Amino acid sequence: MTTFTPDQNNQPGKDAPLRHDIRMLGDALGQAIQQHGGTHVFETVEQLRRMCKRLRTCNQALNTASASEAAQLQHEIATLDQEITHIVDGCDLATTIDVIRAFTVYFHLVNTAEQHHRTRRFNYEAMATSTPLRGSLAALVAYFQNNNIDATQLQKLLDQLSIDLVFTAHPTEATRRSLIIKSRQLDALLEAQDHHMDLTPKQRYSMATHPR
Repeated sequence: MTTFTPDQNNQPGKDAPLRHDIRMLGDALGQAIQQHGGTHVFETVEQLRRMCKRLRTCNQALNTASASEAAQLQHEIATLDQEITHIVDGCDLATTIDVIRAFTVYFHLVNTAEQHHRTRRFNYEAMATSTPLRGSLAALVAYFQNNNIDATQLQKLLDQLSIDLVFTAHPTEATRRSLIIKSRQLDALLEAQDHHMDLTPKQRYSMATHPR
């Protein structure tokens, strides 16, 4: 059975756990789409996912393609664009809403997995070395010490700073409390998995059904 999974091309080995998490969550989402949206919605989502994935690959390949290859890629890009438009135009309102929700949930799951992976990488690097991590406050203090920058010199540097406040509109809408709670629960389950803890049947069920 085809599952709702992301593109995993050319990722560094250090991101293998992230790819595993996304595949697992994507599989759960694919099952949820079929259970709640039906086969038609699932197949529509899969078609759009595959075509958009291929469209992105073609656009990326244009950067290094020869003249003849570029012509073929541009033809394929135009064909994919037409097919994607045809699928979207053929969706009724109910299907359109379900497809939008499917991709919205997917990206929310990806964001949760990525946030967890950043913490995972930070903890791994912190345990792997005795030196302060680059970009950390401890690394900054060590830099001052290694370069013999004392408190007086540091104060002079701070006095030269110019700070301006800039107010901008938030680019995304506020996250619903229910999504925040689910995100935290998923993060806790991913954390348990990272530490090779044996998940209870209830926890395994939660991992499989949270996207639903």
